[in-house]
Amino acid sequence: MNDTSREKAILKLRYWMFGLLLLIPLFYLYAFTQQDNVKEAVVRHHFKSSSGAIFVAFNDHDPNNDFISRFNNAPVLVRKASQGLQRTNSPRERGAWHYFYVDTATGQRGSYINIGDVSWRGPFRAQVEVNYLPFGKRYTVARTTQGWVVVDEQRTWIN
Repeated sequence: MNDTSREKAILKLRYWMFGLLLLIPLFYLYAFTQQDNVKEAVVRHHFKSSSGAIFVAFNDHDPNNDFISRFNNAPVLVRKASQGLQRTNSPRERGAWHYFYVDTATGQRGSYINIGDVSWRGPFRAQVEVNYLPFGKRYTVARTTQGWVVVDEQRTWIN
C-alpha cells in the first residue's frame, strides 16, 4: 500500500468516525423527545385492565398538563396522582387490592401508577419500571407502525 492510498484510507476512516460521533447527540435528542410517548404507551396499556380512574405519577411527581391532556378522549379517566387520595379496604370488604386511590373530585375509585425513568435498549425499544401500591413491574415498549406499544411485562417485586 503506497502512502497516498494509505492517507485516503485514513481520511475515509476519519469521516466515518466523525459521522458516527454526530449520530450520538441525535440519538439523545430523539430519546428525549420520545420519553413521554413511551410513558403514554404504558398508561394506555392499563386501559385494558382498569375499570376506574388511573392516577399517574412520574418518579413520585405529577406529570405536566400536556401529558394528562393526551388522555382527554380516553375510555378511562386519567388524572395526576395529586388529584387522588390513597385509601384502604375496610376489614369487611373483600377484594384482591388492599390499597386503592379515590378521585378527590368525583369519589371514583382507581389505581395508582408511578412511572420511572425510561431506559433505552436501542432507538426503537425501551424499558420502564412502574411501581403500583402493592407491587412493581418492568414494561418493555417498542416502536411499531402503530406507534409505541407495550410488548412485554414482568413483575419485579411484590409487597
